[in-house]
Amino acid sequence: MKIETGASWMAPSIAGPVVREVVGTMRHPRTGQLMFAVSTEGIRGQELFSEDDVAFEIKRDTANIRHRVEAEERAAREAEEAAEALYVDGFELEFPERQRPRILEVLNKQVGVRGVFLSRKEHVKNLLEEGFEIRIDPRLGRILEGPRGGFFTEKDLTKTAFDYAEYLLG
Repeated sequence: MKIETGASWMAPSIAGPVVREVVGTMRHPRTGQLMFAVSTEGIRGQELFSEDDVAFEIKRDTANIRHRVEAEERAAREAEEAAEALYVDGFELEFPERQRPRILEVLNKQVGVRGVFLSRKEHVKNLLEEGFEIRIDPRLGRILEGPRGGFFTEKDLTKTAFDYAEYLLG
């Protein structure tokens, strides 16, 4: 990599990214090796590096910045997904504030369905998409009955899940 005066790059620091810049060159007094003076934003003075060392600094700092940006983007995406996962289509807003955490907990609980783990909320949505409907059975009470005659009771899914299904059906 050819290093020239004026070359600049972003480098990580505790306070956030800073700019580093090659501000000049000189020959080492004893070895005669070409040295590069590098200044760092927010720090007085300069550091002297050989051409190989400057190239290494640029490569390392650029990789660190890229890694930090990717990590921040990943964290933001995961936070958004986590917030979206908790959302239950406004169903929880039908209840008093003190009951909402429990409703969210019940509907977002992971359950095993056909060998796959998904939230109870997703399970109810999938059943409704498959054509399941709520019916009243004289012996069992509310059931979620499928197009082929299979069904789930409140014991299978919970009362809250049935209330959520009724909410989604309108």
